[in-house]
Amino acid sequence: MKPTPKPKPFEKARQNLGVILAGLFYLASVVWVILQSPAGKAMDPSVRQITIGHWQLEDGYREGLDEIIRKYKALKAAEGVKVEITQSPIPYRAYRQWFRTQTVAGDPADIIEAPGTAEYRYFVPLSEYVGEANPYNTGTPLEGMPWRDTFLDNMHAGFIQGDYYFVATVSFVNRLFCNMDLIEAATGSRQLPKTLSEWLHVCQQVVEYGKREEEPLGAFHFRRGFCARS
Repeated sequence: MKPTPKPKPFEKARQNLGVILAGLFYLASVVWVILQSPAGKAMDPSVRQITIGHWQLEDGYREGLDEIIRKYKALKAAEGVKVEITQSPIPYRAYRQWFRTQTVAGDPADIIEAPGTAEYRYFVPLSEYVGEANPYNTGTPLEGMPWRDTFLDNMHAGFIQGDYYFVATVSFVNRLFCNMDLIEAATGSRQLPKTLSEWLHVCQQVVEYGKREEEPLGAFHFRRGFCARS
């Protein structure tokens, strides 16, 4: 009986090629995760690390935040300070769980969007800052104004309790689309109202015009398109 020939080293390696590749990919993944994590990036003590967590996945928000990050890094670079800023957009449905997991683990983002008012106790109070001038408004019409006064509502909507304020990054408005032909027919003018009282007066004129024409028209009559909200 002939002895079984021993496989050559190259042939043995080829037989285990799948296992070898899987191991290499695993090691590469581990290294990549370490380098991309805050702990990995903190290996360079000369670079300040800032992370931002939020759930705003709509178009434009992340791009706008990237632009702010770029400008801030340029400002700090001019001061001789190296800063690395990373934003972490998280889907809204998973955000609260992500927030709690990161907080319990002791590794939350440095700037993080609060999922609700109940979590304010995990944040740093901002009362000592909201009354100070925002140094980044230097050279603008807002220069020298208290940070709180540079918001449309003076941060009233962001006040939670005691020393706690939430800082809004976006603001929302309602837009009205008017049927100018209808306004002219009801008021005799194509002049748009400029104040709330003028707007209410125009709405009343439209209602009265509808009664005269025997067609009911309300302040939000969509078919005729007077004050359709978006």
